[in-house]
Amino acid sequence: IYLASATVAAVNVSLARRSPLGLAATVGAAGLALFGWNVRIRPLPFDEGYALVAAGQPGIDMSVPDDGSEWKIGPAVDALVAEADRAGAAILVLPEGITRGGATIPPYTGFRIPKRPALVFGGQRGLGPTFQSAFGVADGRWSVADKTRLVIFGEFVPGRDLLPFLSAFHLPTGDLSAGERLEGLRFGKWRVGPLVCFEALFPDLGLRQASLDPDFLAVMSIDDWFQDTPAPARLASASRWRAVEAGAQLVRAGTLGKTMIVAPTGAISSEAPYGGRRLVVAPLHKGPGPFPFVWLFPATSLLSLIGIPLAKKMRDRPGLASSKEGAQPEGGEE
Repeated sequence: IYLASATVAAVNVSLARRSPLGLAATVGAAGLALFGWNVRIRPLPFDEGYALVAAGQPGIDMSVPDDGSEWKIGPAVDALVAEADRAGAAILVLPEGITRGGATIPPYTGFRIPKRPALVFGGQRGLGPTFQSAFGVADGRWSVADKTRLVIFGEFVPGRDLLPFLSAFHLPTGDLSAGERLEGLRFGKWRVGPLVCFEALFPDLGLRQASLDPDFLAVMSIDDWFQDTPAPARLASASRWRAVEAGAQLVRAGTLGKTMIVAPTGAISSEAPYGGRRLVVAPLHKGPGPFPFVWLFPATSLLSLIGIPLAKKMRDRPGLASSKEGAQPEGGEE
């Protein structure tokens, strides 16, 4: 995303300065970079034993917990599991918020845990502290990874211990705690990089998960509060960026949507329409991983924050300005 943003900015600066050479250089450099990336990012078929991956959309509105949605989620998930099994999927990704697992592993779930396919899903665990977590299970082997970046005033209230009036600010599920460290899911023969809902908005989290060499990235989301707004499309677009940056296939599951499977190129392999129970399936591909020098992009951005103002200050120095004004053109008056 840094490369795309820098290209757009450079093109507009070149147009503003009426610099055809600068515009041509910018477009040429961006074109070469994108061509090289596309050559590198071509996904390779993964092991035949992991032929298909699926994403399940229960079609249950989880934004209103008192309308019986928690009782409806179990049968909807059971139906998705059965459909994924019939489709031959080896692993099924389900949304966030479909279980409150208690303090034990395995967690409590309102749906059956099958022998096949393997499952990845999101929910809460713990009885104080309480975590928003990603769970993975295959062949009776469990793995859990806690969400490390929480939504302010959505999942916790900052400064509650310092400002007494914030004690009156109540969250439906109470304050959640962030995980101490970012972890991947390791269960059975699977290695999955989980991004729980809001975490998919952050490039650094996707890259850090990709550095753990997962089979794919999994985004477990619940966007039901934002129906009839641009938010679901914005969140889905962010997931596509994470796939490109990480050089990894990404599987996204939402309770109502958007549910999709994204190739390492950012192309959508399979997508479910918004709302209603849906299952999408696609071949699992192993991407090449993140660009080896990806750190150069944010480093260049940070350095420019210092370098550009410093260069302007150097150009505007009084001594330099007066020397330019005092310079006489060649052949001028003596």
